[in-house]
Amino acid sequence: MYLHTYIYILHTYVHTYIYIHTYLHTYILTYLHTYVPTYIHIIHTYLCTYIHTYILIHTYICTYIHAHAPCTLTSAINPWNEVYRIAAGRRKQAATTTTLR
Repeated sequence: MYLHTYIYILHTYVHTYIYIHTYLHTYILTYLHTYVPTYIHIIHTYLCTYIHTYILIHTYICTYIHAHAPCTLTSAINPWNEVYRIAAGRRKQAATTTTLR
């Protein structure tokens, strides 16, 4: 009689374990196949949006700078202009101002 009781209890535990295992397995697989790809897609979309926005802003700024920089460069900003003036002999030297006569 005791052996029959132990076998029944063992049988019940095995079925309970299988049920819990199946439930958890189903839950985990459902989570993995449903939510994880969604999270990966969200992260991918966020990164792509950030990168494309950065590229757009970078391109706009560089285009603006390259389009307007030649109009605003001075010899203080572009030292080559001063080098070209010295080589051409067009060096401007400020007169020395003193208070002594």
